[in-house]
Amino acid sequence: MEGLVPKFLIEQNVSYYTIPAAMLMGLTPRVATLGWYGRFFHAQYPRGLPDDIQLLPGNAVSPRVRARLLRADAAMQNAVENLPLFAAAVVAANASHGLSAAELNACCFGYLGLRALYMAFYVFWQDSPAFPALTRTFIWAMGVAVEMYLFVLAARQAPLVVVEGARTWRIWRSRARDSL
Repeated sequence: MEGLVPKFLIEQNVSYYTIPAAMLMGLTPRVATLGWYGRFFHAQYPRGLPDDIQLLPGNAVSPRVRARLLRADAAMQNAVENLPLFAAAVVAANASHGLSAAELNACCFGYLGLRALYMAFYVFWQDSPAFPALTRTFIWAMGVAVEMYLFVLAARQAPLVVVEGARTWRIWRSRARDSL
């Protein structure tokens, strides 16, 4: 397994870098949509892109392409809505100081992979009978499960705080287990 994973991903924590990567990945469907049909985009009202796509003349795009453009915009909206939870999970996991770099990186890159797969299913394969909508929902749920897993790992590694009169003691759980 170690031969398949670059050494720096096992030894160095790069999880914070996955937050901007998730944001850029989430914006990719919108950028692609603008690349395809940017001439119909109105910069004064960028949130109106779905309405603009709906109002395209019938000869401008096929119904299949129109549906893909709308799904691309919806995939971007979903990514932006999901980003704060992912960012909070990464920050919480890092703040706990108890997770290995390999574990953090695996979760974060796993999340990015699931998001990429989700967007591909949503935008390109949603209209395929081989991949029902439930497939996309399952992939989305797995991404949310990774976020929740990061929170659980962070909670399990967070320090215990013992308040005793005017003194406050922080006991790191891994050290507390070792001393028992």
